Amino acid sequence: MTQTKQITHPSQAGYKAEVSIWIDRSPADVFQFIANYNNDTRWRHGVARMSQSPVGETGVGTITHEEMEFLGRRYVTIAQITAFEPDQRLAWASIEATSPVSGWRVVTAEGAGARFTQAVVADLQGFYRWLSPLMVAMFKNQMSRDMARLKQILEGENYSL
Repeated sequence: MTQTKQITHPSQAGYKAEVSIWIDRSPADVFQFIANYNNDTRWRHGVARMSQSPVGETGVGTITHEEMEFLGRRYVTIAQITAFEPDQRLAWASIEATSPVSGWRVVTAEGAGARFTQAVVADLQGFYRWLSPLMVAMFKNQMSRDMARLKQILEGENYSL
């Protein structure tokens, strides 16, 4: 399993956790799965509830509602898709959240499969700012495990789009 990880320390944009993994599926198949936020509960640990509006149709302006358990607490993030290129990339930014957060999901062709890269940028506030190096490392590790789960699902024998 080929996987890369990157953490960028604070800047004007906040803290960034970025993870990438190669998946033995076509870029179109990978993008179709990851662009449907209703699938997030299947591959992202801690996501208790995720929905998008409009249902099943992702594009600029789509609104997502995520409820996530992290470090024993529940966080609700309402976000909006801010950029969308079919079968390639999407970007999002929070509208309502504990801390301002944004990110992107990018799928590129690589060899006979696809490289999926996901990044989250958070502007940690208050007490969380003091713990930011630890929180970012923990979140990055969780993202890596989530990507491994996604790879397992998409490469599984019983998986069909």
